[in-house]
Amino acid sequence: MYRVIPNIHRGHILGFSAISLILTAVYASAGTTIILFATLISITIYLYHYPRTWSVPSLFFIVILGLFVIWAMITSLWSIEPLDSVVRSLKVALVFAAGLVLIGATKQVSSEEIRSFRWMLMVAVAVGSLVLLGEVASQMAGLRFLRALTGNALPDPNFLPVFNRAATVLALLVWPVLILCFRHNRLFHGGILFVGAFIVLWQLYSSAAILAVFAGLAIFTLALISRSSARLLLIAGISGVIAFTPVFPRTVLEPDHI
Repeated sequence: MYRVIPNIHRGHILGFSAISLILTAVYASAGTTIILFATLISITIYLYHYPRTWSVPSLFFIVILGLFVIWAMITSLWSIEPLDSVVRSLKVALVFAAGLVLIGATKQVSSEEIRSFRWMLMVAVAVGSLVLLGEVASQMAGLRFLRALTGNALPDPNFLPVFNRAATVLALLVWPVLILCFRHNRLFHGGILFVGAFIVLWQLYSSAAILAVFAGLAIFTLALISRSSARLLLIAGISGVIAFTPVFPRTVLEPDHI
């Protein structure tokens, strides 16, 4: 069986996607979904030539994600804009489907692929942290330049939470880096990246990103003690938040509280 591109494997594809994801989140946050589906297409092409590298995801995850999509469709019945909610539910379904394909494609990976992915993921966190730090220090000079170059097509740098999406992506990437470094005796490198990323996130004043870091810390600590308990807690927590999401707006948007 020949390779489509010599020496390219899943570790390279996923690692390059991580680097592209953080840079896209910084300068064109709406394009992160495009990166996800570009990754899906790349992995699908790889699986076409190496079908034995794909494993069927756990039925449990398929059922859980399916229930999430069904619940999203049901909640559109009492939405202010039902049609828009249905469209968003279909987008969620596509993202979940893409996620399942990626999970199936990465259940069985070689040590070489893991090693390549680890280093590229470390590069993604380092580059993302440095770019965000540079933007903050230069008062968003890079974003202003690119916005002028594209005819104001990019986000307005004067809008305070312009880097919220990038901060969230960075917060989600730091824990996989730390876990991979911990498993492969590179905890010093992972620790430096983690501390650097946390400082950058703190400078961005992104509450969601900071919360994501501490939530990851809780899950990471629990996973070290009991991996099965961490998995169950994570599933229960996400399920609870999604199940009770329709109730939250009522606590905020009541006339007496506006």
